[in-house]
Amino acid sequence: MLKNFFKLSLVSVIALSSCNKDEGNPPSITFDSEGITGVYAGDNVPITGKVTADNTISSVVWFHQKQNTGGNMEEVTGGSLTLGANGSFSFTLTVAENTVGVKVVAKDDKDKSSEKVLSVVLGEYQGAPEISFDKEKISVKPDSVFIVSGQVASGKPVSSLSYVVYVGTTAEAAQTTSLSNNRFSINLTANKNITSVKVVAKDELNNESDETVPVEVLYPSRTEGNVMIHYKNLIFDDKRTFDKSYFSFDVAPYVLNAAQAKANQNKVHLMYTNVFNSAGHAQNGAALFSPNVYLASTVNAHALVADWTLSSIDDYPLARLSSLPAGPPYGWGPALENSTGGKKFDEIGDSSDDWTAINTWLSSVAPGSNGVFRPGAEERIVPGTVFIILYGGIHSAGVDGINKYAVGIVRGKGGTPATEANQSTKSWLEIEIKMKK
Repeated sequence: MLKNFFKLSLVSVIALSSCNKDEGNPPSITFDSEGITGVYAGDNVPITGKVTADNTISSVVWFHQKQNTGGNMEEVTGGSLTLGANGSFSFTLTVAENTVGVKVVAKDDKDKSSEKVLSVVLGEYQGAPEISFDKEKISVKPDSVFIVSGQVASGKPVSSLSYVVYVGTTAEAAQTTSLSNNRFSINLTANKNITSVKVVAKDELNNESDETVPVEVLYPSRTEGNVMIHYKNLIFDDKRTFDKSYFSFDVAPYVLNAAQAKANQNKVHLMYTNVFNSAGHAQNGAALFSPNVYLASTVNAHALVADWTLSSIDDYPLARLSSLPAGPPYGWGPALENSTGGKKFDEIGDSSDDWTAINTWLSSVAPGSNGVFRPGAEERIVPGTVFIILYGGIHSAGVDGINKYAVGIVRGKGGTPATEANQSTKSWLEIEIKMKK
């Protein structure tokens, strides 16, 4: 009887072992990648893989692994997964700032289970987009088009780019723009007192940054010191663009349009035109002249005063102009430097000594000047050329009426000489003037 019992027990063990072996191995989990790297908080990362099993899979669940502030692992259930026909699975991980991995757990109908972890390594934080401008400050002529340009460097794709124009301290409505090869270019018109432009960039993680570039619209200015009056940003054009062809020492904004000049005929001291004498003539191009030469056809002076009401040439303000004698380049007239102890135009200051010396010299050269400062065979009207302005009284007083003196310099020049009468080539001239009070 005992012998039969041992035989029965042995059969039972053998049968149990056979049964366990027939239940198969736990599920096997594989990911399609070995690890996820270089991702950032907010990224949506697709995770794919496959589960294979000897038995029927009863459940597959994934977990979002995070590291808490204490350095310990936390797992947040991501949800159940549905396998494809070949056991494939996929889900999307939204990366958090403390993500370290994902875990997939698979269980079959024999209660066998397995798990596998896919590591996630975040990239180094790039911060908000970095905006840089091509120029630290933008200076622009009034009424002209200018460009605000630069680039945006960002660790993540830039999702939006906008700019805000400030007029004085008032912000206008934001406008959208775009990047091309990480660069931006914004065209604006200086038809108002623009003081700055702010560019705002935002990446796809909503990291935002902004930078502002100052803008200086070069409106004419007059600064009065103890001894000296200083005129800057005197920009003239050839009348057919923005109609700023007249200058007055006394009437703001100093560079005048036709209507302003006509209303102040006896206070206009200089006029600007784009001279056309004849084809190929050496004196075609930019010219400054006094209203008392209004009949001079070679500078088209009559065109600028055609509808004025002054009765005769004797009523027009008197001014005489001349570039200072110097050999090439015409940057600094030695007579001016000699008169001020070697000082160049930019070095002349608000000093009684400077201006006593300058006025003494200028009064001595008054009779030798004329009413027109214009190009010649040597093309004297170029940036850096210093010239003198002698004026006072009206034309009928002649040189005896001259009692005021000023020194000017050509700061900039653009456009091309006219090739026919009354032609606009968008020619412009910028000058600066200093004089004693």
